[in-house]
Amino acid sequence: MNRTRLSSLLLCFAVFGFAFHAISPMCRADDAGLETLNQAMELKFSSQSIPDFDKVIRLCEKAEEEGLSGENLEFCHQILGATHLLKGKIVAELIIEQFGTIREWRQIRKLALDDLNAAVKYLPDQSAAYLFIARLNLLPEGDRDIAKESVEKAVQYAEDDPVTQADAMLLKANMEEDREKRVVLLREAVKLIPDSPEALTAMGGALFDAEQADEAIETLKKALELEPDSPVTLGMMIRILSSQKKYDEALKVLETLDKITPNSPFAMLQRMDIYLELKNFDEALKIINTLRDRAPGDPLILLQRAAVYAEKKDYNAAMKDADSALRLAEENSEMEQKVIFFKASLWAQQEDYAKAIDFIKKILDKKKDKDHVKEKYQEFLIQLYLKAQVNTKVLEITDKFLAQNPESLEMLRFRGDALLGLGRHKEAIAEYEKLVKITPEDEGVLNNLSWVLATTPEDSLRDGKRALELAQKSCELTDYKMPHILSTLAAAYAETGDFDEALKWISKGCELAVEAEYDQAEHLEQEKASYEAKKPWREKLEEDQPDPSETQETKKTDSDSAEEKSTESK
Repeated sequence: MNRTRLSSLLLCFAVFGFAFHAISPMCRADDAGLETLNQAMELKFSSQSIPDFDKVIRLCEKAEEEGLSGENLEFCHQILGATHLLKGKIVAELIIEQFGTIREWRQIRKLALDDLNAAVKYLPDQSAAYLFIARLNLLPEGDRDIAKESVEKAVQYAEDDPVTQADAMLLKANMEEDREKRVVLLREAVKLIPDSPEALTAMGGALFDAEQADEAIETLKKALELEPDSPVTLGMMIRILSSQKKYDEALKVLETLDKITPNSPFAMLQRMDIYLELKNFDEALKIINTLRDRAPGDPLILLQRAAVYAEKKDYNAAMKDADSALRLAEENSEMEQKVIFFKASLWAQQEDYAKAIDFIKKILDKKKDKDHVKEKYQEFLIQLYLKAQVNTKVLEITDKFLAQNPESLEMLRFRGDALLGLGRHKEAIAEYEKLVKITPEDEGVLNNLSWVLATTPEDSLRDGKRALELAQKSCELTDYKMPHILSTLAAAYAETGDFDEALKWISKGCELAVEAEYDQAEHLEQEKASYEAKKPWREKLEEDQPDPSETQETKKTDSDSAEEKSTESK
């Protein structure tokens, strides 16, 4: 093959986005595979389908088997890598875009991953390949660890490609569980592609999740200036405006969404969310029932209706829908997890912790030991134990987990909360201090540490000045809108002797608690009475209940034994 033909081939590859070194096959007598390599290059030049790509790959592999060396072998590997990447990209895009409509998606995903992994074997710096490997592994039953590793490589190798690097950061942010870190990643992505509506919308959502609603709204306005008809951005704006009780503005945005997507499920769900914010459950149910009639086999719609019933406190109807949704979600592990957590939460709302905990424990027994999903179920189980005040059990689980994973922030946090619940304040403070060093922007950790420093009855542990600094930072991170954090700020002021400021902030907390129907509103009123009497608040919980699921099992066993004895006596 002459250089003119080679240049044409390189141009063809460049159109597809693949970079090659200017290497020309060398006519060496000992390179027996050169003729086959020429055939592969000629076919690659005209390839337009996956079967064509497969033929190119087979010819390159045959050429290597026949014998190639030096630049010829390197060029052969470049063609192999580029062809595997192009083939894997086409299949991956098909799965991602049509996920949920392809029955054999697991087998097809494996084929795509085989090609993409082969691509990075030959071309280890191809960021696009790593990006698709990450995306495919984020689908249900994928390997989340591989996804994390791949997205890091995508960011690393895309240094000269701001668009791909930004895409990788968007995906990394989507995987990030820490809200503040998610915002930081998205800010970096927006710097790289400032005119991307997708990046701005993602950042708006992350800002809202991080309790920064005002900046979220301004960010979404910028996204809408770039893409006024984006249903996703409009939907996000409606959600945030509704949460801020700006219903008139939300309905105005909804009118725009209705024009763009008339009678679409997306627009209907946005309207339903507004009705839920207004506590108009009957209108919300009308919408969800219409959607249910359109798609009777959709577990998500059933789960959404169950959530409406739960808001109405109709727990029987909610549980019935949740059970139906669970049966429909058997083939979708991500949806199945959502339904399982919802069912357990329903029991927890009714303070039936025995059923909730027993249910999750049985699910855990079925999960693989090193499954990332199992870790999520374990974290949820711990939260149920904390809610049920089974704090010794929480310590038992977290200590075991931390022995293997000492840097798990979630488990360290759970351990600190359990120690606080047990009244072991010195140990709780030590645990929270560790976390503050690692996650200095976590408002929950800041709040809990501030609370114990301000309210512990142990004189040697109290530190009003530090408690106040921590509480102020936590309030800033939450825009002074969380009742329990304002309560902590008031406690810190009281501990420093500033009861005027304490009353100012506890009063604000009480107002917000009533508006939000906060379940600790009465407790905040008690704190307020203490500050009116010029008394700082003191609190030392010593809560430790037995495992309700084990108690229930014991009762069941005793009942079964008694029944057996009764049968024997007869």
